[in-house]
Amino acid sequence: MQDFNTLVIDLDDTLVKTDTLFEQILRLMRHKPWYLPGALVALAGGRCFFKSFLSRHVRLDPGSLVYRQEILDLIVRLRMGKKLQNIILASAAHETIVADVARHTGVFDDYMGSNRNINLKGVHKLKAIQNHLGGASFAYVGDSTSDIPIWNASAKAFVVNPKTKVLKVLRRENWEYEAIIDEKRPKILSLIVKQIRVHQWVKNVLVFVPLIAAHRFTDADLLIKAITAFAVFCLVASSVYVLNDLLDVESDRKHASKVRRPFASGELPLKYGLVLFPVLGLSAIVLCSILPWKFFLVIACYWFLNLLYSMKLKEKIIIDVVLLGAFYSLRILAGGLATDIMPSPWLLSFSTFFFFGLALVKRYTELLKKKDGTETGLLHGRGYSSTDLLPVMMLGTGSSLLSVIVIALYLNSSEIGRLYEHPLRLWLLIPLMLYWNSRLWVIANRGQVDDDPVIFALKDRTTWVALGIFAVITGLGV
Repeated sequence: MQDFNTLVIDLDDTLVKTDTLFEQILRLMRHKPWYLPGALVALAGGRCFFKSFLSRHVRLDPGSLVYRQEILDLIVRLRMGKKLQNIILASAAHETIVADVARHTGVFDDYMGSNRNINLKGVHKLKAIQNHLGGASFAYVGDSTSDIPIWNASAKAFVVNPKTKVLKVLRRENWEYEAIIDEKRPKILSLIVKQIRVHQWVKNVLVFVPLIAAHRFTDADLLIKAITAFAVFCLVASSVYVLNDLLDVESDRKHASKVRRPFASGELPLKYGLVLFPVLGLSAIVLCSILPWKFFLVIACYWFLNLLYSMKLKEKIIIDVVLLGAFYSLRILAGGLATDIMPSPWLLSFSTFFFFGLALVKRYTELLKKKDGTETGLLHGRGYSSTDLLPVMMLGTGSSLLSVIVIALYLNSSEIGRLYEHPLRLWLLIPLMLYWNSRLWVIANRGQVDDDPVIFALKDRTTWVALGIFAVITGLGV
């Protein structure tokens, strides 16, 4: 091994667990979507022009990036063990980003990045390093095959989480290298499954509600249509989750639990999300072709409202929870349109109040955690502050109780006799619903409910017992 007094470190997927170019693209989509057509034109002008365009219109917060502690530890180790004259951050990212990261970390003596004239990658980066150092020896920290020419000219190669292709080259050339974070990589498929939130698909069983409420769930033809509608909603919902997490990656990194999401943690590269989102959406459209066109309209409405929610409306107080509740009711309406069984006004009224209450439980638990964490100011990425706890609880408990009142009014209406032979027995549902809703709010106030009350309910034994009793009472009424 040759001696070296300069350490050169790559940025993307090396010092940070992400690609800053995709971070910029997502930030442009999130905050300045009107510049997207201009970005496409800039892309046609080449990478250098594209990166310069993005850097003019968006500025990344270096504090929001996920840094590899192992690289920072390497810097400290080499500083103590060798008399390093320079530590340089060199990246194909635009020079403004590289400069911001270098200043934020405070461990670099110099930096270099791409500009409008040159894309600092591969041999271009090597030439820039050699010109900067005047031919002096250096060690290089990188991660990809584009770094191979630089490792070849370096005194020592430090490889971050080496890919199989990179390792083959290093071993074939018999280069001396040190692997950093040589860990077992999570399988991309498992990360994708986690990202599309398969466990959240349970919410889409609401498309079966009109079929069950009409007592026609034994009709094979209608059941197939309902299953198809369920599959469409799973695909659309997953595409929405991908888009939402892409646009929210910066705020998720500041959240106690959401920081572990695949994109926010850096485990799943952002580029996968930009492919998953359209693929899932197009697959849903293909399935929609075998269902009534009105069902497609509801799906389009659901997707568009989710887009508005992800882009801006999630930051607006009350509007956000109205939409979250409406997304559940849209599932019921879509199930009715798919099977040609329109849900009654009673069912839609109940779902409106019930799911609005659940949406407020979600916001309440987030605010409660913020208050317990003694944080001040607005909930990050939302329009609420910890001072809103009381009105959120009042609105939520009121809406939850209104959903029970809707059931009571339905049981007292003339329509109940059309489907139920013993409607008086159904009055047992009232105390059951009062118990479940009231208990949910009490334990939410204790901080025992997760951010998503639906996921909490799926894990809650009492909820499953209550659901079983609900089914028995309904059966007795029939």
